[in-house]
Amino acid sequence: VFGNGSLTNIELEEGFNVSANFINCRYLTKESMVQMLYSLKNLTGTTSKTLTLGLDNLAKLTEAEIAIATNKNWTLS
Repeated sequence: VFGNGSLTNIELEEGFNVSANFINCRYLTKESMVQMLYSLKNLTGTTSKTLTLGLDNLAKLTEAEIAIATNKNWTLS
């Protein structure tokens, strides 16, 4: 399922703390991505990390939802 990009849900462990690239998972649900953003470790005051979701997925999120990650010093791309 992962190889063909049809994965719709990803669950991250609380305090997730590594840059990750999910650009090939174009069908992630909005709910799954919001939960991912809440799971990210707060990196305020430290070096930022990047969560790559791709344009298809980012278009599903509101500015307020994206701010969940950016307020924790994460970059979304």
